[in-house]
Amino acid sequence: MQEQDLKNQDALIVRNSLTGESGVVTGLNEDGSPKMEDPAKASKFLTFDRHADILDNFLRNFVAQCKNPTIFNFFKVSADQVPTTGFAVNQMAQNPDMPGAKDMLAGVEVKVPDGTPAQEQTVAQAPQPEQKETPAETVNQASEPEQTQPKRYRQIDESKINWDNLAAWGISKESLGEQNLRNMVNNRMSDLVKVTPTFGNEKYELEARLSLHENPDGSIKVVPHFIRQEPNLNDEFHGVKFSKEDKDMLKATGNLGRVIDLKDAKGNTIPSFVSIDRKTNELIALPVASLYIRNKIGETELTPQEIGILKSGKQLHKEVTLKDGKSFPAVLQVSASEQKAEFVPVHARLGQQKSHEQEQNQKTDAPADKNTNNWVLSDGSIKPLGKWKGVEFSEQQKADYTAGKTIKVDGVPDAKGVPSTIYIRFNPEKQRPYTYNTDPDNAKVITPADESKTQVAINSEGKTNEATKGLKEPLEQGQTQPKPEQKKKSGQKL
Repeated sequence: MQEQDLKNQDALIVRNSLTGESGVVTGLNEDGSPKMEDPAKASKFLTFDRHADILDNFLRNFVAQCKNPTIFNFFKVSADQVPTTGFAVNQMAQNPDMPGAKDMLAGVEVKVPDGTPAQEQTVAQAPQPEQKETPAETVNQASEPEQTQPKRYRQIDESKINWDNLAAWGISKESLGEQNLRNMVNNRMSDLVKVTPTFGNEKYELEARLSLHENPDGSIKVVPHFIRQEPNLNDEFHGVKFSKEDKDMLKATGNLGRVIDLKDAKGNTIPSFVSIDRKTNELIALPVASLYIRNKIGETELTPQEIGILKSGKQLHKEVTLKDGKSFPAVLQVSASEQKAEFVPVHARLGQQKSHEQEQNQKTDAPADKNTNNWVLSDGSIKPLGKWKGVEFSEQQKADYTAGKTIKVDGVPDAKGVPSTIYIRFNPEKQRPYTYNTDPDNAKVITPADESKTQVAINSEGKTNEATKGLKEPLEQGQTQPKPEQKKKSGQKL
């Protein structure tokens, strides 16, 4: 890097308070701890553009990855002065009791973030709901804040998004996707996406959820939410220390299970829900005043008493019927990370913890290929499916299936190995995919797809008709009459 470029860059001096080691930061180790070298000898070290958010994002990634981030202190110096000023700061970091050291270090120390902007946002401000109508079978997203909210949180103006800033993370508007973008402009997080940030001279490939934060000057900042090894339940969270019971509940269900009074940045008390983001292990808070729950899920009505149970943070057992007529027993609970009442995964349902543990123990003792549910992920969500009976899915089919939608698949071998058309959809009650000969979302009378109707009847159901009587070979997809060569073999006239 040229000297002129270094004048617009910063570097970090780090000190390990346990070992006393210090040096200029050159990267991160596998455990998330900073790599360091002597500033007077280092030929390469991480640099950060002081006009961008790279330093802040680096520190957030450090907090997310490092097992014990609180033992490290960081000090910022100009990158072009690492051999001189950096060397002096490093000496003072090693000897903080030397004259003038404390004042010097205090002036250049960088505070390591103890939470993410998303946590601060959800306590201080209420998220704005989407204006677009949401599907009836889901519980509504966070709604308008009540009058008790100190400030209305506005939907982020998409036109203000700096896509060049997102490009620095290896993200384009196209790769982000419409649904992720919609979530972000409505003050929610994207799904997990692959980001490739460059910290100094090194590029990292990481997974993170993204959110947008509007700065006081109106500019839009991209905030990454990196995957943490485990949720931090021991440190104070917005003015509250979790009890053993709170920690056990969060670990078991992912939700605190009650409303708790948190402190916002100004010291105001905010009654809030608290949850663990199941995708990143990040602790998230959501103000009670920002949540609105509709009184209907699909075709199932919620009584005022049931809505009250949900607003208290507790779990609600409810038989749910969706718009397509499908019914299944569900457990609902408010999730702060999803900003709505969610369908609680089986393993996180109260009352089923013991039986679930017993089931897991049985699975451990029994052969894995016979007892493991290969159709769902550990958090209870639908496991991605890439093919069926050797037929590869398109990217759209994969996305639709994991979203719980019905997908149409052509060329799937029937009982006699002949390609046919089927429909596949995940059954939430049975926790596995089900196949259909007709589209279950539309059909009133169950009939095979038109192009496979006769084929299924002959090949899979053992039926026959006048045209196929005596035919011993299976029909192909779309075939309703014997081919000339088949008629010859069966003795039929051409």
